[in-house]
Amino acid sequence: AYNRWYNLPTEQLVGRRVAEVMGQEAFESNRPYMLSALAGERVTFESRYTHPDGTVTPVEVDYTPVRNTHGDVQGFFSMVRDISDLKRAEQDYLTGAFNRQGFDDRLAISCATARRYSRPLSLIFLDLDHFKSINDNHGHAVGDDVLRGVAKTLQNEVRDSDIVSRWGGEEFAILTPETSLQDALALAERLRQALYEHPYAAVGRISASFGVAAFDPEEAERDFVRRVDEALYKAKVGGRNQVQQ
Repeated sequence: AYNRWYNLPTEQLVGRRVAEVMGQEAFESNRPYMLSALAGERVTFESRYTHPDGTVTPVEVDYTPVRNTHGDVQGFFSMVRDISDLKRAEQDYLTGAFNRQGFDDRLAISCATARRYSRPLSLIFLDLDHFKSINDNHGHAVGDDVLRGVAKTLQNEVRDSDIVSRWGGEEFAILTPETSLQDALALAERLRQALYEHPYAAVGRISASFGVAAFDPEEAERDFVRRVDEALYKAKVGGRNQVQQ
């Protein structure tokens, strides 16, 4: 399986450290889950694996602790499953981002993980400013092109572990595991600038309003979403084309 995933012969895999095989960045991203498994917890999470040729496969990862006869953890088994077919069912037909159902499922998993392992998690909402005028003045085909372009820009700017979703209409959501509020605010500002600096042939520059919040382990998912939505509303009534928390 490792030969297939990493496109390496056996002699280049056996005896090497995990970080050498999977890459230091991916290793650091998975480290908190590994530490939890080594502490005796069974851990399940989703990630994205980048193959040597650059293609990306969405995967579900399961770490199961291995104990000796005295009950001490000696290591863990790692099971990685390709979930490409599941992801396709959760894709928005127009933009290729997650649809609402796919996002809701990822939100539930991410909140449960953040709550259980005391990990940071943030959420970003963005709404394209005055999008209705694009459809009214240029037609829905142009509006659809803009939505596809926005989704592509967002996906290019975020990490593989971040989750981009078309929340509905011209509104998008970005779920950012392992991300503090300050880092999420910085990401939102970078996304705002990236969208504004990417003009479209038919409509020119577009802008978006952003709301950001960090997850509180004591709150329900709906309250987390509500706080982000309130921050987005603050950005819209405050003049649009800005980031609020």
